[in-house]
Amino acid sequence: MRHKIFFGTSVQDALQRARYKMGTDVFLIETKPLTISGSDKTGLIQITVGIPEAERRVFPKNRQRSSGSVATKNFSEYLDQFGKGLYSPEINRKRNGARRSLKTDHQKKMKNIHENNDVITMLLNAGIFPEHAEIIQDKVSSDSQQDASVIDKLENIFRSMFDSGVSREFLKKDSQRIIALIGPTGVGKTSVIMKMAANKHFFRDKKTAIISADVYRIAGAESLRAFSDLVGVKFLELRHSDELPAKIDALKEYEVILIDTPGRSPLFPNYFNELQNYFVNDPRIEKLVVLSATADIEDIFLSSALYTLLDPVGLVVTKLDETSRVGKLVSMQNGIGLPILFISDGQSIPLDLTPVNGGYLWK
Repeated sequence: MRHKIFFGTSVQDALQRARYKMGTDVFLIETKPLTISGSDKTGLIQITVGIPEAERRVFPKNRQRSSGSVATKNFSEYLDQFGKGLYSPEINRKRNGARRSLKTDHQKKMKNIHENNDVITMLLNAGIFPEHAEIIQDKVSSDSQQDASVIDKLENIFRSMFDSGVSREFLKKDSQRIIALIGPTGVGKTSVIMKMAANKHFFRDKKTAIISADVYRIAGAESLRAFSDLVGVKFLELRHSDELPAKIDALKEYEVILIDTPGRSPLFPNYFNELQNYFVNDPRIEKLVVLSATADIEDIFLSSALYTLLDPVGLVVTKLDETSRVGKLVSMQNGIGLPILFISDGQSIPLDLTPVNGGYLWK
């Protein structure tokens, strides 16, 4: 079943955002308060919604459906029918057979890698671009450790590619920080800002402010406003790039200023000029490009080509928990030419945002 998570100041607010983004026939699956680690306060609601296509696959074709929005139907009835279809004996047999087949295939591939040094196959299966896979294979071949297995050599290479020291250097600067998150729509820039502002290992112990420049999403700034009130950080909203210098000047006493920029397709006319206007008059602004690990690698390269023209200092990769091809990060870092500084691998605020770690990614 396809699903998507939305945030809002109430269930109705979050559902309105979901309907605007996905269509009016979305149905509500789950609602829960958005909690901040170490606090029992609530101010935002997280909802999970599904789409009608998933619902139509679950119910028999000849079943009569009542009129009205799917979101208003009795969800317990839907969940019961969904469970019957999902866990039927036939489905379970197919699922178990598929799992056995995948396990066998994986064992064969690992054996082939050990016996025949088939590094390229492993790297391509992990999502690494062919040209980068060849570079890694050359490093494995030239590794002088006689007693090390191919897998051990690969692990050492992979760990060395993602140095968490770069992230630590970025975080520990003492001067006032003005950090803008840029990237396509839907990659999670707003969630990353929330995680940065609330996590004591990022900027939680510093006097922090958030500026929202998200003028395209309906009520795009409201979730950030509610979050800011919840964790006690300053919040400002701007409607035009010309307002940014004045907003920054009004926050001189703040040690960290996080800017949530508008997300749009990089191919949208004049989008680059629009983004450039935010930064052209203030060289202090550090830009971080936010990209989704679920995107196709060619699309990632295409979109990042525009953002690199704005001289960003690094990458933030989100939705790591939603991809099975984590090796794609190797090609993202090498192909774009910017270090991956932080990774986001879940919805929990602020826990699911961490400095990049080669050992963690390897696992």
